[in-house]
Amino acid sequence: MKGLRHPCRGGGWRDFEINPMDQSEATRLQRLRRAPRCGTKPSRRRRHDYSPEIADLICDRIAGGASLRQICQDATMPAKSTIFVWLEEHEDFARSYSLARQIQIEDLVDEILEIADDSSNDWIDRGGLTVRSTACSTLTVFDDPSCG
Repeated sequence: MKGLRHPCRGGGWRDFEINPMDQSEATRLQRLRRAPRCGTKPSRRRRHDYSPEIADLICDRIAGGASLRQICQDATMPAKSTIFVWLEEHEDFARSYSLARQIQIEDLVDEILEIADDSSNDWIDRGGLTVRSTACSTLTVFDDPSCG
């Protein structure tokens, strides 16, 4: 008897047999958990050669608020390990990347301060607590000048 279909990592489905007559429910569930793995392994992406155009695109996306993890999930982008190698080998990319991170931090700080200053959705009385000063003392790690 045909059993269930098991999704493969590489896409598609794989059928496997279950004989319900000779198995208890618990045994069947155990077999389902140990379903055969598909023969296809997820393919590793090829390491990209350094490209100033891709490096600029990475910096633009970071400055726009995207995380490095989000960027690297794009199949057309290099893996994080490749980007770290590029940062070590290419000073111009390292400078651009650092600037993009600073822009990203500035945007995040501004957003945090806006949220801290907005009391319209507060459900508790702040009781004189200055949320902005608390947020600024936390953000001094980033040497943010807007907290002066």
